[in-house]
Amino acid sequence: MLAISGRVCDSAGRPLPEAVAVEAFEESALGSRFDRHLGPAVPLEEGRFAITVKISLGINSRKVYLVLTDPRTRFASVRNGQNEFAPFADSQGAKKWRSKALDALEGVDVTVSLVERPVPGERYEAAVIGSGFGGSITALTLANKYAELRKALKGMPGVRGIDINYLLDTAKVRYDPNKLSLARIKAALK
Repeated sequence: MLAISGRVCDSAGRPLPEAVAVEAFEESALGSRFDRHLGPAVPLEEGRFAITVKISLGINSRKVYLVLTDPRTRFASVRNGQNEFAPFADSQGAKKWRSKALDALEGVDVTVSLVERPVPGERYEAAVIGSGFGGSITALTLANKYAELRKALKGMPGVRGIDINYLLDTAKVRYDPNKLSLARIKAALK
């Protein structure tokens, strides 16, 4: 039995704010299409992971590589020491990052550089807030939630207009930045 262990952290050495799927593969001499999946990682605390391989690798133990899934397409780069991971999209379109063959199977230190999303300033004429889950809203409680949000926003001084997209779970609020701040709008939406 073989064990692969390590840690995934950001460029400052901190664990990532959300779990990242890590998987191990064995390269095939016949090409990447025939690479063997060795198993997914079990996430541990502080960004650590462990993969227990229950099959024998034989002579290919030096041809093991890792694949990380980028759940929100926020990775700018991924590296193990000086070795860059290569980005690719799987057959379902998910963004993933593949390492080169690992030199060591224990103590693998993976560093992820995240793309910083710009935070809007306080002086905007409009703000779009929401995650866009793309599903349909069927529950009456959700419709009531949006009605309450609309009522709360309409009652705020400086609000010029509100467009709520129930399907995308977003709200566009037009407001006078001299009378109302973006922080107050966000607080009303929570």
